[in-house]
Amino acid sequence: MKKGDETRKKVLVRDFILKQQEEWLVCLSRIARSAVLAGDFRPDSDCDQFAFELYSLMAL
Repeated sequence: MKKGDETRKKVLVRDFILKQQEEWLVCLSRIARSAVLAGDFRPDSDCDQFAFELYSLMAL
C-alpha cells in the first residue's frame, strides 16, 4: 500500500467517525426537544447543551 493510500484511508475513517458523532449529537438534541414538548424537560432547557453533556458522560 502506498503512503498516500494509507493517509487517504485514515482521512476517510476520521471523517466517518466525525460524521457519526455529529449525527449522534443531533439525535440526542432532537430527543431532548421531544422531552421539552412532552413536558418532561423544562421549556427553557438548552437541548444542544444537554446533548453535548450527555454525550460527554457516555464517552467516559
